[in-house]
Amino acid sequence: MKKSTFFRIAILSAVALSVSTFSAQAAPAAKAGGAAGQKGPKRVTAVKHAELINGKPLTDAQKTAIRAAQKARMDAIKPIQEKYKASVAKALGITVAQLEAKDKALRAKKDN
Repeated sequence: MKKSTFFRIAILSAVALSVSTFSAQAAPAAKAGGAAGQKGPKRVTAVKHAELINGKPLTDAQKTAIRAAQKARMDAIKPIQEKYKASVAKALGITVAQLEAKDKALRAKKDN
């Protein structure tokens, strides 16, 4: 198998994994019936998720391919996230640093 074909398959499998991860997760409940301080569903790594889908442990080559695909996915998302932050900061009339600081404070407040 050619190297480029291998990476195409790895990236496609990562996209499929990411789509299935989002569609399979239930919407977080509004603390009804949950234990005090309990948070949403635990997240698993891309490799662990693939093993759960596959039903058996992955080979080292498969793990490496999935990790590479996950890294490529995250690297592709990063510029989009940065552009979004810049757009929101501009709309609010603040700097990106101020937006990040306010977001961090809000998240810390939510966690408590």
